[in-house]
Amino acid sequence: MKKLLVHCSYDDDIGYLCRRSGKNDIDTDVLELREFSASSKMGCKINSLKNKRGKLGLRNISLDEYDTVIFACEEWMGAVPPVLNSFIENSDLRFKNVVCIVFGNGSFAKKAADGLRVRVALSGGTVKNAITVSAKALKTCDEDILFYVRHKLAV
Repeated sequence: MKKLLVHCSYDDDIGYLCRRSGKNDIDTDVLELREFSASSKMGCKINSLKNKRGKLGLRNISLDEYDTVIFACEEWMGAVPPVLNSFIENSDLRFKNVVCIVFGNGSFAKKAADGLRVRVALSGGTVKNAITVSAKALKTCDEDILFYVRHKLAV
């Protein structure tokens, strides 16, 4: 079975590292989500804090061929991007192993990771790991997101 890395980041360096994961690992597909309902990143953060759902431009994405789904996103003042909330809410995550990666530091990142755990559970998934990763530390990585996370989890 394959892995699906679903990421949402407005940091170009982190986006590049996520896309690179799909190129470096033939068993991993990468899906990039972008918020398009708010007029700015700040608008997205406000929606995220209000627990709103983003408009999802993709429909009928089948997760049947994946046994592992990895959600990766920036924390937005303790929350996750609304478009990721929408994706999770519209996905059947039963019988899926889920890994949640939140880019950020401190209590806000932990709060966002905890929120992802809850959302995934409501969609039937099992969260195998939920970790926070410093964006600054990640940018020093010469590989990709999945390599960095595997190394971090092994330590």
